[in-house]
Amino acid sequence: MQEDYNVKVAEHYAAFRPPLHRLILEKLLTDGERLETGLDIGCGTGYSSIALSDYCNQVVRLDPSKSMIEQAEEQPSITYVHGNEAKLKDFDSNSFDVVTFAGSLYYAKNQLLFRLIKR
Repeated sequence: MQEDYNVKVAEHYAAFRPPLHRLILEKLLTDGERLETGLDIGCGTGYSSIALSDYCNQVVRLDPSKSMIEQAEEQPSITYVHGNEAKLKDFDSNSFDVVTFAGSLYYAKNQLLFRLIKR
């Protein structure tokens, strides 16, 4: 799938993605709530990760497209991880307080991913 998101697609995505992520998180999380670590799966160019960083001290963002990650804005509290669900094996159990899929859940349907998140 990562080949589907080449540099041109990533540039377009970064320029025109609607900023819905912050609005959704405001509805779901308590104002002023602070979690230690969040995981943003399928982060794309990082809009959802930046929004999640308002609620988490540290955010790990995971995306299989290197082009998407290269378009992402650098943030000190956000760590970029290029890869698929297998990369989650690099993290200890109970590493994340919240996991988000901002538009990527459709693409992330597999048992390995759900097993790794559940642990």
